[in-house]
Amino acid sequence: MKRACTVIALTLILSATTFAQVTPAPPLMNFQGRLAKPDGSPVADSTYTLTLSLWNDPVSTLAASQLWTETIPNVPVKNGVFATLLGDRSPLPSTLFNNNVWLQVQIRNDVPLLPRQQVVTVAYAFKANTVPDGTITTAKIANGAVNAAKLSDSVLNLTGDLTGTLTNPQLATLPTSLFKVSGGVMTSSNGRIGIGTTNPLTGLHINGSVGLTSSIGASTPRPALSTTPFSGEIRALSSNVGGDDGFMRLSAGGGTNPFVQSFIDLSGYASSDLPERVCNIRFGTFGTEQMRITLQGNVGIGTATPSYRLQVNGSVAGIGPYFDASDGRLKQNIKPVQNALNTVLELCGVTYDWNQAAFPKMRFPHGRQIGFIAQDVEKILPQVVSRDAEGRYAVAYSHIVPVLVEAIKAQQKKINALEKQTADVANLKAQVAELAAAMREMKAQQDTVRNSQK
Repeated sequence: MKRACTVIALTLILSATTFAQVTPAPPLMNFQGRLAKPDGSPVADSTYTLTLSLWNDPVSTLAASQLWTETIPNVPVKNGVFATLLGDRSPLPSTLFNNNVWLQVQIRNDVPLLPRQQVVTVAYAFKANTVPDGTITTAKIANGAVNAAKLSDSVLNLTGDLTGTLTNPQLATLPTSLFKVSGGVMTSSNGRIGIGTTNPLTGLHINGSVGLTSSIGASTPRPALSTTPFSGEIRALSSNVGGDDGFMRLSAGGGTNPFVQSFIDLSGYASSDLPERVCNIRFGTFGTEQMRITLQGNVGIGTATPSYRLQVNGSVAGIGPYFDASDGRLKQNIKPVQNALNTVLELCGVTYDWNQAAFPKMRFPHGRQIGFIAQDVEKILPQVVSRDAEGRYAVAYSHIVPVLVEAIKAQQKKINALEKQTADVANLKAQVAELAAAMREMKAQQDTVRNSQK
């Protein structure tokens, strides 16, 4: 159908009220409108499907701007006039009219009618926003409906100690009250609460260990957690408040036995006689460190002294391939590998067993291994050999691949040359055989001529 314009009238259905009883109003809105053609004449009498929606903006089409919608089929229209109820099929949210709301009408699958109409109140509805003084009695307030937040501060103000029997017991606002109620454990000062300290430095300042208990384990003392005066931070500090060092552990399990705990250690010590406390992060299970991020940003799994960005003591497996950065735009002084075949011929592959007894922390795999001896490789290809902080050698096996590729290519050239030589020799042999046959034929002819002359 052609797009129609609509004149909209809205009426809120309000229930009648009496002094004896308050009847809840139904959560519905009566909506009446007129559908007309562009020339102003009413649309044909029939039934139409209307989609009504409420928006928090008069023009926005964002999904977040739509607050409610409802599709009503078979709405009778006579002389262009129709009437229906909003909320009859899709309930209207109770918070819908906390802000300005606009109504949009869409007929069947046509383009929605514009402009949207703002929903406004009726005259006597203004009275619903106010309550005459002295009209609320205790009978109209539900039990438990009023809490301390709704009472004036002066109602709960009482000076003196909270001891003895009071005819009107109330909690005083004096800082000493919290101290007395907690048995001297807690105090308040300048809007801050302290536990175990009389001089709290933050909103909540705990001087001592923090323990969490549950049904599966006992409470275990942990390194102290203290807050600093810096906004938005929780920091573990040393004895100097505001310092930049400290240590904090998050742990679970093990009860009072730290050797069976799972833990995360956060250390901010700039220097320490304990290596595990020098600005690093440690992760452990069952009391044993499993992974570490060092001061330099290196990550070690199975090692506490990673010398590389990621160092793993143990086997590593994956599904996809490992990619090395190899973009030509990142490189300069590019030259082909020289003497690749001779280099490969100097390399010596070996089989071996890891020395697990001498190096238990390295977590070597079991079984017979195959590879190179790094010290031997260093003499031939020093570019693929490195040493860690403890002087142990390592080989970048993947970096030997380019040498192998060039060695294969060089070997293939030799094979191609030998194949060509072999083909040439075969050709020569064929030519010699042809000459020999020709000579035998000539000799036979000569013998025939001689015999005929006798």
